[in-house]
Amino acid sequence: MVNESVFKELIRLGYSKEKKKRVWELSSPDLFYSSPDLAQAFLNLKNFPIYRERIIERELDLMKESAAALKKVLGNQPFNLIDLHCANDDRVVRFINLLGPKVKIRYCPVNISPFLTQQASAVVRNARLPHVIIHKPQHVPSSDWATTISMLRGTNYQRNVVLLLGSSLAFFEINDFLFNLSKEWFRGDFLVIGNGVRTGKRLVHLEIYKDTLFHQWYIHLMHGLGFKDEEVRYDARFGNSRVECFYTLLTDKTIQHAEKSVVFKKGDEILVAVIYKYYARELENFCRMYFPEGEFLTDEEREYALV
Repeated sequence: MVNESVFKELIRLGYSKEKKKRVWELSSPDLFYSSPDLAQAFLNLKNFPIYRERIIERELDLMKESAAALKKVLGNQPFNLIDLHCANDDRVVRFINLLGPKVKIRYCPVNISPFLTQQASAVVRNARLPHVIIHKPQHVPSSDWATTISMLRGTNYQRNVVLLLGSSLAFFEINDFLFNLSKEWFRGDFLVIGNGVRTGKRLVHLEIYKDTLFHQWYIHLMHGLGFKDEEVRYDARFGNSRVECFYTLLTDKTIQHAEKSVVFKKGDEILVAVIYKYYARELENFCRMYFPEGEFLTDEEREYALV
């Protein structure tokens, strides 16, 4: 069955020609969670040992290191805890516990996928945190995140504390993302970003992105277009100073949906993800362009940052 969201995005973005091949664009981060299969495959990826070691554990260590500063800055006034690109691990629970039991929190998991917001909310509910008073999941695309953040303010919860963890920022064009977020910012709001950073050469460790777990996630986008496993081949490369994850089509195929049809040719490529990699100084400079007041921490290996 064709996934309408995936099909519409492919039609909207079309393709570009590179030498003798066509490269179709299908790399919107929202599509990663546009079906239950895609959302579940993302949760499976988080159990990948390298992901846990290089992202989750380093992020938690940096949160502990900054706990005193976080408590001082946030104080005891109530706030919305807005969890962008939410998932179902316990990072948010551990973040809340670092702040102490006095502050009242309204937890707002945000994702285009209701499945993932329900999963995230369940983890926090099951932790039975007495200072998390209300749950308010938000099912919105990333293009509406800034507006959603602004609309969550209210009489009882006037401040916003926004989390963007797990290197989610790497899937977005950083200037557009931070600019749109900063437009809706009030003094007293707080943003926490967890993101990988580079040392040495920028474009290294491509083998990580070639791993079968990425294929097991992204293949559901191809299924959403109507392709079978044997009709495509997954790969990753460095291009345009970023990682590009893509499928090469192994056969001619015409996909029809909602009175529209797309003719694919053997050798066409479908770009399913782009991942940006920054040096620590670059990431810090980007953040300070839009949020001048802040702190920037890295782990001992300088491979992960908490902003």
